[in-house]
Order: sequence, then structure tokens, then C-alpha cells
Amino acid sequence: VFDAMDDDGNNHVSYSEFCAFLARRTCKWDLESESKRTPTKLESPESPDQIALMPPKEVALSLFDEYDTLRSQSLSERALRKIWKRLFSNVPHQATAIEAFMAADENGDGVVTRDEFEVFLLFTVYFNNLWQAFSKEGKHVSSLDRSEFADLWSSLGTPGHASDVFDAMDDDGNYYVSYSEFCTFLARRTCKWDFVEPRPNELETAAPDSGSSPLMESHSLNARAEDESV
Repeated sequence: VFDAMDDDGNNHVSYSEFCAFLARRTCKWDLESESKRTPTKLESPESPDQIALMPPKEVALSLFDEYDTLRSQSLSERALRKIWKRLFSNVPHQATAIEAFMAADENGDGVVTRDEFEVFLLFTVYFNNLWQAFSKEGKHVSSLDRSEFADLWSSLGTPGHASDVFDAMDDDGNYYVSYSEFCTFLARRTCKWDFVEPRPNELETAAPDSGSSPLMESHSLNARAEDESV
């Protein structure tokens, strides 16, 4: 409880943090889903499974700034773990905060910057929403070989040569694509938030937006995958 209350990570709980923690967790008002504080928690009436949704850019960056108390334009894994709990604690297929952190920290500097934050969120959204798709014989699996991946890629209806995309995803070169590699690849290449400097290797594709389908609509995966596999 102490760690949850210690929002600024200074190893002290202030009276303000104490009251804020209690206030946030003792609300009783039943408001419409659009006005709830955590818009990524959604129960879909069409499916018994919960779908993780991307929060709007403005909401997400406001949350980033709330935890960026040093105004360094970056967050530690500890701070991101708190954001992860606020946004994704109710989704059924949860990536761990450290998995999402590693996917987002592309340069390995130990922090997630403001322009990497979208990857952190996208990884968790994909991890939940594509869980059932990444499967064999109807059961989720941790990895797929080249042939199995081709079946998955075809089932998603996504343009592009499955073999080229497989090679681009297979980071460790073990001839298998793990579910983590799959989600990391998609998260890093479907960002669409606009920053001053464009993110490298962006795909011309729409990332899952608030209220959008859990599957992405890709238009240039094949070309980019071929570039990376060279």
C-alpha cells in the first residue's frame, strides 16, 4: 500500500498522497463509461472477453506528465508500473509492466521517454487483444515457427509476405517468433502520435485507437519487413 501511495517515488508518503489514494479508491458514483477515469477498462457487450483500448493521446500524455515529477521527459520502470496498474489491471491477458517497459525502451537506456510511451501502451493493448489469435489448435501458445506464423498472418488478413515479416520479428534468430516478439514488433511499428521528431521505422498504419478494433489495419508491413530483413 505504501508503494501505491508513494506517487512521486521519494520513499515518503505525504498527507496529500494519502488522501488522494483513499479518495481514488472509495468512489461510489456509477457514471457512464465515457466519464470514467480509466478509459482503457472496457467490458464489451459483444464478447465475454475484455478488450484493452488505447487511451486518447491527450489523456495518456497527461498521465505521463503526472508521474514525470522531475520534468525529465522520461519515466522509470517503477513509475510506469503504477501507470500500468491504473490503466490495465482489469484486462484478462496481462503483459507484465516489465515486458511492456522492455518493448518501449528501444535504446536500452533504462527509462521510457515521452515519445516511447506510446509503445509501452500499445504493447499491452496488443498483448491482451491478440492473445487468442496467437494460437495453435485453438489454444494460445508462447511461440510459433515459420509455417505456423504464416497461418496466423493469413488469418489476420494483413497484407505482406509472412516469411519476410517473420524474419523481421525473429529478434533472437532462433527460428521461432515468441508472443513477446510479435507484440513488440507491432507496438514499435504502429505508433501514430505526432511529436517534434518522427519516430524511426514507423509503419504507415493505424494503431488501435480508443474504441477501435483490437486488430490493426496494416498497409505497408511487407515493404518495411523486407527492409529490416536485409
